[in-house]
Amino acid sequence: MNDTAPIRRSLLHALEPIAVGTPNTESLLSYFYRLAMSHCVTARELIKKVTERMGWEQRTRYSVQWHNFNLHSTGEVAEKWSSGLSALTGVERLDKLTLLPWRKVISQQGLTAKPSRWCSQCFAQDRADGRDPYFRLAWDLGDVDACPKHATRHY
Repeated sequence: MNDTAPIRRSLLHALEPIAVGTPNTESLLSYFYRLAMSHCVTARELIKKVTERMGWEQRTRYSVQWHNFNLHSTGEVAEKWSSGLSALTGVERLDKLTLLPWRKVISQQGLTAKPSRWCSQCFAQDRADGRDPYFRLAWDLGDVDACPKHATRHY
């Protein structure tokens, strides 16, 4: 009898999300971009692959305006993509890379900022620490207008 667990295979790489549960939690959009890079495909190609595999209707706006997608918020799109990517990567609870866990306790109005924002000093620190730079979920909050770590405007 074999006591080892069976190897679980997934369609997409099982990338580990960065800093989950901390103020530096990676956003789902950042995770998606890292996933595309790990497969050596563009975001558009990965969108197509995911939508086809999940049997979702592919809309033009997904491929044309992906960066304006409210993927990090508390809505249907965030729920659909976090659960779909979890299913295809085998990485559980990718909803933690969105604001979905907070949807019953925070107002949805004016919650998120558009377009995506970043802190160049955090990116530089990521590189200095030997990590790929990534987008933090906190940067997508509408009321956050400066990096909590560096107190610099990153928008």
